Amino acid sequence: MDDRRTLRSGLPVELRRELEGLVGALLAVAKTEGVPGRLRVERLLGHGALFVTFAATRIDRRGAMPVALKVLRPSIALAWPEGPRILSREQARLVAILNERVPPSPHVVRLLEAGELGREPSRGLDLEVPYLTLELVPAPIDVADASLFTRVRLEVTTHGFALDAKTALGVLRGVAKGLDLVHGHGLLHRGLGPTNVLMVGDVARVSDLAIARPSGLPPGFGILTDTPAHVPDAYRAPEQRNGAAPTPAVDVFAFAALARFVLTGRPGQALVTANTLHPSLANPERRAALVALEAALDLGLAADPEQRPATIESFFRTLEPALETLARGVRVVRAPTPQPALAGWVWTVRHEPRAKLAGVMRAVVDEEGRALLLAREPAASSERATDGLDVTAPENRSAHFFDGRLYRPVPPIPELDTAVVATHHDGAWVVFGRGTDGRGAAARLEAGAQRALPPWPSAAVCAAFLDHRLAFVDGHGRLVVDGVPIATLSGLACAYALSKLDDELAVVVGMATNGGPYLAAIDLSTHEVQTQPWPARSLGFCMARDRRSGAVLVGCAHGLVVDLRRATGLRVVATPTQLPLREDVQSVAFDPSGAAWVGVRGAAWLRTRASESFVLAHADPTLDDVLAIAPRPRGCLLFTRSGTVLEGRDLLPTSV
Repeated sequence: MDDRRTLRSGLPVELRRELEGLVGALLAVAKTEGVPGRLRVERLLGHGALFVTFAATRIDRRGAMPVALKVLRPSIALAWPEGPRILSREQARLVAILNERVPPSPHVVRLLEAGELGREPSRGLDLEVPYLTLELVPAPIDVADASLFTRVRLEVTTHGFALDAKTALGVLRGVAKGLDLVHGHGLLHRGLGPTNVLMVGDVARVSDLAIARPSGLPPGFGILTDTPAHVPDAYRAPEQRNGAAPTPAVDVFAFAALARFVLTGRPGQALVTANTLHPSLANPERRAALVALEAALDLGLAADPEQRPATIESFFRTLEPALETLARGVRVVRAPTPQPALAGWVWTVRHEPRAKLAGVMRAVVDEEGRALLLAREPAASSERATDGLDVTAPENRSAHFFDGRLYRPVPPIPELDTAVVATHHDGAWVVFGRGTDGRGAAARLEAGAQRALPPWPSAAVCAAFLDHRLAFVDGHGRLVVDGVPIATLSGLACAYALSKLDDELAVVVGMATNGGPYLAAIDLSTHEVQTQPWPARSLGFCMARDRRSGAVLVGCAHGLVVDLRRATGLRVVATPTQLPLREDVQSVAFDPSGAAWVGVRGAAWLRTRASESFVLAHADPTLDDVLAIAPRPRGCLLFTRSGTVLEGRDLLPTSV
């Protein structure tokens, strides 16, 4: 065997030819929801230590969808006889965890399906091997692939330096959010590097979760899972080389090395001595911030895992201040300078953050300023509510109700193993999640009572009431109204928000199978679906409807908001507005007068009916993400990820 190493994979050249005979094949694959399908293998994308990856199309009676197909190497299956069985079981489990128990995230490449390919002797496949299908993230035009590795190396070879601080901050924030989501479900990536971070525009998405493993288990499946070909040396924590059981610290180490690569083009290059820093980073006036960032990265690269930050989130928070300081002054084309915060408004903290609410995932509010929060609690928490109820739900999930004055725990819902989505209508909350039987489940909470709703094959990923009809989009892209699937949203990879537009139309925003933004209008009478053009590359995350005008406001990535109005037929007009910031919009809302509110990290923005532009209503850098806004007469309540409740009151009659 030729032992020359390839530049990209570190594998012998002979191994690069393995499975290449599958290109052009039409393969029968496992049924998805009872629907048999085929995979048309179109071209080779890359090689890894365990898997070979292809671009393919998944075809069944519901249509065709482009996917990335990862196939286990036959040489691994032959050398490790029990491997295919173990991998098949683990892959199916991983797909279930990430697709059913976790709301789809723009920062994690979604796993779609796990199964086994049958024998294809004419294609060089002489035994059954496991496979995975994932979202296919297309490469930009004239670029080899969509990886962060290619993006940074192209910058270095073209301009002589790596990414600027502002771009690096956005990339690292996205990777941190993706890893935090994976860790939140007890999984470790174990192989993070720039080749498995994919870029959709400026949105970073963590990929290559094929051998992610629960924290604390032995380091490998059997053989070759922790070889240098799987994890480049610069991203391998010392304990990975010593055979120790992996912990979240291995991903913290890899994330620190990734940060160095993003800023210098080399994972082992110190910032203060690099000659490939972006000119804005090399400015002597920013030397102190660069040294502070270097010290924070050194902490993440500590040889002793006990000395590293405990979580990806806490580690990123130590990097963020220095990165933001370095990013200031970088010239970027933006919207006009924001106006000062609204005069005449007084802001007070109605409720301080709580330890149990440090990981709020969803917040849903009503017109009275009440809220239901779905939280992810610390695993070691043993705190109990004052009424003696243990509010720690299975898998450390819990629901908390804010009655306008205090938080009260919601007793665990027996039918729900995990609750991740909620919506509100006429005094009742409906909570969706994964049932104890593994199917989609829901429960209705009203006046202190709980009532289970009928189960569904797949858990909801976004939900809303369309008038008085309960509707949701499930993990397979189906719109379900009152328990009946009425439409399949072709081309949708994952949905983020659903809303009524008028009496006849509903709209869904999310991410398309090509990695870009997705908008579709659905006729609620005929069930016809029409995808719509989108005015920017930013994904839409949340929606709110103005009851007076019927307009819908969409909050998007990177400070973009989009107004939706119906034109003719199923056509929807989308009008974008760029806020003067780069933070992702976390929440949107309309007050009774038709004024629009937008919540981001540490700030809230307001657009009155008399104005066409947003003004800064309140800013506090100590606040975290504003997940929900409850407008009230002459005021509003802001609910943050830590459980903080902030009240704003307008004391001047003419200020709004």
